[in-house]
Amino acid sequence: MTPKELKHAQKKLELTRNAIELLARVGFAGANMRDIAKQSGVSLGVLHYYFEDKRELIASCVRLYKEEFIA
Repeated sequence: MTPKELKHAQKKLELTRNAIELLARVGFAGANMRDIAKQSGVSLGVLHYYFEDKRELIASCVRLYKEEFIA
């Protein structure tokens, strides 16, 4: 993995973790991409750079949660 790819993967992981925190507090219906971006300290555009939409971000959250649960 190149340094650029590693940095991209780390940022995506950070955003996913922030989304999980927000979802735990407000639930799926209560969270939107703008709220997740604010929680993460990034702009909405940056969040959309890493995730096409809320569905893709939620899928990333579920994958991470499952990986950590299994570990």
